[in-house]
Amino acid sequence: MNRFLFSARCVALCTFAGLSILTTGCQPSGSVSSKPTTADSHGHDHAGHDHSSDHGPNGGHLVDLAPSNSHGEWAHDDETGKITLFFTDSLKAGQKVESARIDLNVAGQEPKSYEFKGTEKGSFELESLELLTALELCSGEPDSKVTAKLVAKIDGKEESAPVVHHDHGHSH
Repeated sequence: MNRFLFSARCVALCTFAGLSILTTGCQPSGSVSSKPTTADSHGHDHAGHDHSSDHGPNGGHLVDLAPSNSHGEWAHDDETGKITLFFTDSLKAGQKVESARIDLNVAGQEPKSYEFKGTEKGSFELESLELLTALELCSGEPDSKVTAKLVAKIDGKEESAPVVHHDHGHSH
């Protein structure tokens, strides 16, 4: 791995980890239920699908976009800091995904928006070790000091969802 990328990632990880520990303390990792539910806090019926793994068809983290209740997915490459956004439901429905961004809020810092570039396959990509490190700290807990929101413009309408990082069995 390039020494610069390794050093930059270490600095980013230490900065965000230190901020997180100082502001929230260590949090125990939660477990994800393996039982499908019929309805939950993000407002739609789960009778027809199961979020027990919270992983999408591309191996990423699922998000429920509002107001449509369609799904988005964000996947990442820990080595390069590349984050890819997928909107499979929208594409299957023949909808046009016009733009995508992630709005990041870290306690004590100015909010930041990260704009993603569209690909020929209909996904959106961005390389940012800083954003990836921050997203790994998005626990979804109410007192979290790091929060993020995925915002996509689909067929002229803005859809959004909170971004939460779920452990998928590998270390970061």
